Amino acid sequence: MYKIAVILILIIGIENILSACLFYQPARIVWLKQYLPWIVTKGSWLIDLLAGTIQILLSWSLIQQKWQSWRAAIIVLWLDAAFNLIRGYYGHVIVILLALLILWLFKSWFAVTSNNYHKMDNISSQ
Repeated sequence: MYKIAVILILIIGIENILSACLFYQPARIVWLKQYLPWIVTKGSWLIDLLAGTIQILLSWSLIQQKWQSWRAAIIVLWLDAAFNLIRGYYGHVIVILLALLILWLFKSWFAVTSNNYHKMDNISSQ
């Protein structure tokens, strides 16, 4: 079941990168430019690009059930949800919150601390 959250995070990351590349600004962003700082309006493509890249990389680590990736994903998803909430992308926020809920419910599944590649080298040399 945790794989659903991983797939959602991968899709969110791809959507963030596409959003950054397409430079799409809905009408609600136009009036936000008057009230929000520069980083939210003009710099949002960079934030989307970075968040998308990080989310795609985290989805790879999450599929391996790594504990540190779970912690990082929770932080990145909360920040992405807050940023999208400010910009008015409410549908995107709902998907992020769903991924956060699934990750939180399956927190115990993420227990891997390392891959232990050095142990695998010892086994193959014997």
